Amino acid sequence: MRGQYEQLDGEQRALILHSLAEYEGPTDISRKFEGQYGRKISEGLIRYYRDTDSWASEIATIRQELNRRIIADIPIASKRWRLKQLYRHWKAAADEGRHMSAARMLRQAAEELGQIRVGIDLDVGEREHVVSVAGTVIPSAIAGLPEPGTVLDGEG
Repeated sequence: MRGQYEQLDGEQRALILHSLAEYEGPTDISRKFEGQYGRKISEGLIRYYRDTDSWASEIATIRQELNRRIIADIPIASKRWRLKQLYRHWKAAADEGRHMSAARMLRQAAEELGQIRVGIDLDVGEREHVVSVAGTVIPSAIAGLPEPGTVLDGEG
């Protein structure tokens, strides 16, 4: 194993580390390496890089950079961008009286944030619909949801 390790130059090592950071397996990396450099490399050597603690932090750093670039290049991958779009659509639906659409967008935003619960809270009052944001209860009227008993025109 040591002999193969010493035979790799920085570019070849980078190919292995970047491929591991992208969650590619040893077989695929071995094929890619052979295609790019015209020589075989053992899957055992690739597993060495993958499983050795000394390379784990470098792989993690590469992975973070790749993820940062993906989020910068693809807006929908950004939570901030998605929430901004949901807010825009929620506002339009609420302003137009499309309460069920507004409620669905509010629920989706809640799921994006992972800290909001939408539902009925019996502790608040007489079965009032509420939104709970990180423990803060917001009555349905403030949250843009229909009041209990509101008839919704064909939405659903």
